[in-house]
Amino acid sequence: MVFTTIFFSLGCSPREEENEEISLMTMPDLVMTKILDDVDFKDIIKLRKVCRGLRNSIDHLRPYKLTGLNLDFRPSRIHIILSTHNGSEIELDYAKYGDHCVISTRGNENHPKLIRNTDYMEVFENDISGLLRNQKSLLKCVKIQGWPWNAFYSPLTDGVVVEEDSDSDSDSKMEKWKKWILEYFGTVGIRSPSLEYSGVRLFYQLEKMNKGDVLTPAVIDRFFNSLARILQNLPTRIQMTELNIRLLKESHLANLPIDFSHMDTLIINRIHLKSPTSDERFRSTKRTMNVVTKLKNWERIRQLDVVGFKVSVPIRNFLAHKSIMELSVPSISVDDIVAMKEVSQCLGSELQ
Repeated sequence: MVFTTIFFSLGCSPREEENEEISLMTMPDLVMTKILDDVDFKDIIKLRKVCRGLRNSIDHLRPYKLTGLNLDFRPSRIHIILSTHNGSEIELDYAKYGDHCVISTRGNENHPKLIRNTDYMEVFENDISGLLRNQKSLLKCVKIQGWPWNAFYSPLTDGVVVEEDSDSDSDSKMEKWKKWILEYFGTVGIRSPSLEYSGVRLFYQLEKMNKGDVLTPAVIDRFFNSLARILQNLPTRIQMTELNIRLLKESHLANLPIDFSHMDTLIINRIHLKSPTSDERFRSTKRTMNVVTKLKNWERIRQLDVVGFKVSVPIRNFLAHKSIMELSVPSISVDDIVAMKEVSQCLGSELQ
């Protein structure tokens, strides 16, 4: 980006002009708005990293006009895909590196950056808070997915898979995979005096350092608490037409300040924990999702899928509002069966 500045001086000596320092922070809002209008979303992400003052100015002047948000969280990593109004996407990675945080942005020429002595989830919370603060338009789709295992490559690998076999082409598969990792992390990797790893070495370092991390109920609670704080600090409640969320318990959904008045589809899945200890602890808790009927404007949701949880609320409470529904119920009453039959007759089809 090249900025050309023209000054008209009245009663000001040339020496005074030469000594005057020019920066983005001293420019009028009109000039800053024009600059921000001419840069894409990736450049906005870069500018926000310059300093706190510039970040606050950008957040105040430039709504990001996001259309989609995908949050993929794992034991030691959070992967984000942001979709913008012009059809472009940008991917952000926040990974734990010991007591530090590694940030990687896919889709530009940036190399991964190391933020020392900072928790990766804190960096994620600060960044996403700024990106969503001025989000005024309706989001089309929001996905919040939790997975029990670590993966330090993007889930969008276009079929590049590492397989442990003895086929003759296994070496070529590995080389193709390594090449993709290099492209993803950058050919140099982390630029730091004490950390000069290539992309592949960075990948193996992350795998090695976080090998023992598993997705526990405490980690999941911490992520959803962080997400709740992000949404609570927004000027208005976030709105979307579709929410696809993978969680552990109903309070994770209940504590998120979301405006359901425009939501058409709500899909809820349960996270299956990998740790036996975590699974045992989870089995001792109630796996219900009755909170759905307590959400404000939940009646507006046309399609409701609840997978991995039981709903003990009478089925007839849903039939008047939902045209597509998938629920698991512990039992069904005669009144529910009669209500389902009446609805199917009105729709001209049979419920299954």
